[in-house]
Amino acid sequence: MSEQIAAAERERYERAVQGLDQAIYELTWLGQLWGPRGVLALERTRRHYLLLLGRHADALSTTSSTFFAAGGDAHARARNYGFPLKIILLPVAKYFFERSFLLTKKLIRDYGYDQLSTNKVDFIAHGLTRKKYYEQATACMNIVLARPDATPNNKALMYRLAADIEISRGEYRLAERDVARALELRSSLGPETIIRILRTQALLEKARGNPANAERIQREIRQISREQALPGQDKKSQAGL
Repeated sequence: MSEQIAAAERERYERAVQGLDQAIYELTWLGQLWGPRGVLALERTRRHYLLLLGRHADALSTTSSTFFAAGGDAHARARNYGFPLKIILLPVAKYFFERSFLLTKKLIRDYGYDQLSTNKVDFIAHGLTRKKYYEQATACMNIVLARPDATPNNKALMYRLAADIEISRGEYRLAERDVARALELRSSLGPETIIRILRTQALLEKARGNPANAERIQREIRQISREQALPGQDKKSQAGL
């Protein structure tokens, strides 16, 4: 279909996708995923344009990423609101996480890692970690870290994911090492990525039995969230995510 698009139309679609990329990124971090003008609605439009452009891998990747974000947001809301909304929102979170993972598996099956960009492999690592496929997730992390085009953001998030896995295994010293590796890149990272790393650091302190340190880090997360006008992240911090 992409060959059938006139040059002017292609340029228009590409501009539309770029605008949607930015809008979806900003609204995701603001926690505005739902409703007729939310991220999920915009994602349907972006997917439509990507398919018209013949960018099928991008359509799979972006939709999977958006569903993953929706699952995380629903889960955070369930933790914050409690019963009775919790029994409604937790199935919603599960639904979007499962949909995200199905699309991720299709992306891997159809394209393989070698054909995927570093950012796509980065995202796949997050999805595999969420599903506790730790060996496959670690393989993805190593691919990202070995890529010459890996950004400080890519590397920091891979170290953070490694720490998440190590915490789940009780390997706290290794987790501390990888959190430190991620934070060494702090000056090159945006507030969103810093918040993610600090969230893992708080989880590590809590797992080690240091609730005071965990709360101190959570306060830092809340401060960054409010200073950077990221209410969605403040909400996740309050939920302990």
